[in-house]
Amino acid sequence: MPRRTDMGGWKLVQCPVRFFGPSDKWFWNRVSVTPGQDHHQLATMRLQATWWHGVMWFWLRPEFGGSAEATNFNLPGEAETCTAIADQFDLSATQEKPSLGNLRVWLPAEVLSVDAGTGKAQRAEWVQCEVRAAGFTASSAADLLIRGRRGNDPVSPSVAYWSALARYAVELLARQRFMPALEETERGYRARWLPAICDEAEVAWLERVVATMPPGCRVMVTDESHGVEPVWLVESFLEATIDGLSRRFLHRDEFFSELPCRARREKHWELVFLSALVSSDDVVKGDSEHWAGIAEHLTAWTAPLLDSVEAAPHRVGFELVEPAASLDPATDGDSPSGWGLRVLVKSSETGELLDPAGFWRPALSGRTALRGRAARRWEELRLRLKEAAAHFAPIRRAVNMPKPEIILLSTREAHQFLREAVSALSAADFEVLLPEWAMGADRAIGLYLDLSAPGISGEASPGGVSTAAGGPALGLGALVDFNWRIAVGEERLSADEFEKLVTQNAPLVRFRNQWIGVNADEARRALEFVRKQQGGRMSLAQALRLAGGAEDNDLNLPVMGLSGSDWLGRLLAETPEQQLAPLPQPRGFKGELRPYQLRGLAWLDFLDRLGIGSCLADDMGLGKTIQLIALLLHERERVASRSNGGAASGEEAIGPTLLFAPMSVVGNWEREIARFAPSLRVLVHHGALRLGGDAFVERAMQSDVVITTYGLAGRELEDFSRVLWHRVAMDEAQKIKNPSAAQTIALRSIGAPHRVALTGTPLENHLSELWSIMDALNPGLLGTLARFRTRYVTPIERNGDATRAEQLRRFIRPFVLRRLKNDPTVSCDLPEKMEMRVYCNLTPEQAALYEQAVASMLEQVDRATGIRRRGLILSTLTRLKQICNHPLQFLKTTGKLDGRSGKCERLMEMMEEVLEEGDAALVFTQFREMGVILEQMLAQRLNTEVLFLHGGTPMKKRNELIDRFQNEKDSARIFLLSLRAGGFGLNLTRANHVFHFDRWWNPAVEGQATDRAHRIGQTRRVQVHKFVCIGTVEERIDRLLTEKSALAENIVGSGDDWLTSLSTVELSEYLTLSNDAVAEVD
Repeated sequence: MPRRTDMGGWKLVQCPVRFFGPSDKWFWNRVSVTPGQDHHQLATMRLQATWWHGVMWFWLRPEFGGSAEATNFNLPGEAETCTAIADQFDLSATQEKPSLGNLRVWLPAEVLSVDAGTGKAQRAEWVQCEVRAAGFTASSAADLLIRGRRGNDPVSPSVAYWSALARYAVELLARQRFMPALEETERGYRARWLPAICDEAEVAWLERVVATMPPGCRVMVTDESHGVEPVWLVESFLEATIDGLSRRFLHRDEFFSELPCRARREKHWELVFLSALVSSDDVVKGDSEHWAGIAEHLTAWTAPLLDSVEAAPHRVGFELVEPAASLDPATDGDSPSGWGLRVLVKSSETGELLDPAGFWRPALSGRTALRGRAARRWEELRLRLKEAAAHFAPIRRAVNMPKPEIILLSTREAHQFLREAVSALSAADFEVLLPEWAMGADRAIGLYLDLSAPGISGEASPGGVSTAAGGPALGLGALVDFNWRIAVGEERLSADEFEKLVTQNAPLVRFRNQWIGVNADEARRALEFVRKQQGGRMSLAQALRLAGGAEDNDLNLPVMGLSGSDWLGRLLAETPEQQLAPLPQPRGFKGELRPYQLRGLAWLDFLDRLGIGSCLADDMGLGKTIQLIALLLHERERVASRSNGGAASGEEAIGPTLLFAPMSVVGNWEREIARFAPSLRVLVHHGALRLGGDAFVERAMQSDVVITTYGLAGRELEDFSRVLWHRVAMDEAQKIKNPSAAQTIALRSIGAPHRVALTGTPLENHLSELWSIMDALNPGLLGTLARFRTRYVTPIERNGDATRAEQLRRFIRPFVLRRLKNDPTVSCDLPEKMEMRVYCNLTPEQAALYEQAVASMLEQVDRATGIRRRGLILSTLTRLKQICNHPLQFLKTTGKLDGRSGKCERLMEMMEEVLEEGDAALVFTQFREMGVILEQMLAQRLNTEVLFLHGGTPMKKRNELIDRFQNEKDSARIFLLSLRAGGFGLNLTRANHVFHFDRWWNPAVEGQATDRAHRIGQTRRVQVHKFVCIGTVEERIDRLLTEKSALAENIVGSGDDWLTSLSTVELSEYLTLSNDAVAEVD
């Protein structure tokens, strides 16, 4: 029985209607409606079905006659049409008699007509035709289409289409997916049953059905505004079918059949409304204002059913459309010029490009599932277009367009779009598609320096340069001739070429088959400057500083770059080492240099002979050491060959090279030189027994290489300054990163005509190191430190200025050679490196100590400020690392080692497997005291000798340990190293396992340590094991460094310091122990 429901003070009889949910999809998921065949292929399926003005009309498609007249149809008569309907359908399926009438339709012409003017045959695409038709109401049409079909003969696409929709309407009724409604008409308010389609996926399916409507369904000739919109046809048919069949079924029910009589007798509005829903008369009687209020309440009640929400918003974008090549854009810049902006809509889930027409303003009013979805799409698109218009005003024109068309732009607007809107729209999450040339269209106008060196020419020998008799010296002080040219981005133009562009008086001009932006004021200044300034002469260093922005100038225009001829061209090339022919391997080199190493040798020799300092910054493991050793041999062999040939070389005997290196790699240098260049005389100047005074000077002059440490640079500056050095070389040059440190100042003051720096650190990420190293190599090149900070450090490191970063990269490019292991030009054939996390649990003892340390710190940190807070956090982090390693390290006591540390137990297990496989391993820890604990545990548990290198290991002992480990016959296969002492400069390629027992939280430092084994000379796959304690600060920071690479880059070089800036809440989140941290106790 119906129930009465109180809704806002008025009574509503609620019919027993169940509204469907997302699970009820079985019917519409299996109904497939595809586009029908073309009208030209319907000769055997002539009976058509057309829904029009609430009636389903069946009509026969006329046959064309043999005449050449396009309108010569053989129109079927009424009898022929009725016979065709009876042949196709069993008319007893419905009690309704059809209504007969004429239907005016558009039909495709199949014969040629003859043009009266030209006499040529032509095809008339569409012609109007009036046909005889038989009409049925929606419910009767459903009877015929579903139950009345005779046999399985093929039918026309239009009949098949409406049959599928009729079945869908009946399925909606079977699933009780319908709802009551009140609609205002000219006759008053009308009660109706409407489909209740509220599942998002079902609405999307119905949209696809609408999109596949065959042409035969919408051929009516009409002047109505909505015409034959497929949405209107489908929805009106479903509504009429649902309403007609519902009334039929309800009228047969005894309760509902009595409602009209009760309504006339009792006159309650609820009965009147229900009576109009079940009887043939659907108009409700009574005051219109009264029914208007009820209609409003009813709409509000059913509205949520129609508000299906799409799974995800769509992505909106814009595509810039350029003028055709044959079209000349308007030169005033403000008129429509062939430029356009196309609106793009993509699925956010699949990325599929969608037709924007489906998102445009719905042409029909009314509230239905399809129109509601279209309205929401339009609103979504309209809002996104308004958001976009805030970044580029012309987009607002699209909001008022009747259909999605290209937004026409003037040349000036197209230029504004490229110059200002592209980046703003992209930042606001709009996709922007541009022609390929457009990525660099808005290029700055500036100046370009073309350089040539008078009196200096290239020799025939690879990379060779020489000076003509009496010519200027080489080096950064060499005078060079220069000529100014105009640069538009990377394009270089003569003054005449540029003037032609300027005279077009347009912000975007076509040049060399691409469009470029021209700023009128910049263009005028550039043209005036080049017309007045023909060129001149300056030093190479001055030219470089001008181009790099390190020197003040009054040009009022940026200098975009440099180019040069002969040796200057090779120096300034994008990849200078590729411009130089590789040198032959020195005869005295014992080994084989790889092709990229020979190119590196040629580059070092090239800059060396120019008198320019060079920085070899190859990736770790690519052999920087042997490239410098090869240079030492090459220059001596070159001088010797010229002397032996009797030619006047102009070069004196090569003096000694003073090589500065960290103490930990001094022995490595000595051994590498002895291995690859035994002919070189080496003096190691280090330790208590080192020479001093005259003895040192005499011995140094008799040597080819003097190896010393950075720590002695300041202390023994007086002795170093007495030697006539040929070269000062700096290994691990980042050691002089502090320009104001005493050792850096002392090193820069040591005189030598040639300088070389070796570093594996990417200098671009550490600009202060870059300035210090470059100033040591080529004093004054980058200007003063204060200006360098203003010009580069602040804009790049603080503001992320990509333009300034690129300018600096071009500036230093001639002096820095950096190649990575994965560069195509580098073929180092290194074996695979596999990195993996080893997750360890804490023991209960470790967990208790960890929680106590965190609680103590959090209790104090809120009351601490400034340096005290910072110190408190850093000291706690150190304690937590120690606790994660082993309780004894934290407690600083002696006692039982086994069973107290999850990390240590896991290391023992894994190391046992390493030894059983016959492999060798490096184990890195940042704590010397932890190294002592591990040394004891490994030796006792595995009954094996463990080598241990740390900062306190004497030089002689250090070299012995390295030699022993590298000796395959030595039984020691575990090498324990402190990260600081053994993390760089060593060749330990016997190891094929690298264990990072505790974490430095600096990927660069850990990478350097790993590359002690993963470097040239390694023949086996290297497995890298990084230990992490579950549920502790170790795991959280490891995840942070892994997932947020941009943040990881900022952390590099700062160790733990960045954690001190976290709030107390953030610290608690990072440090608090999680529930899964502790291992279960057996």
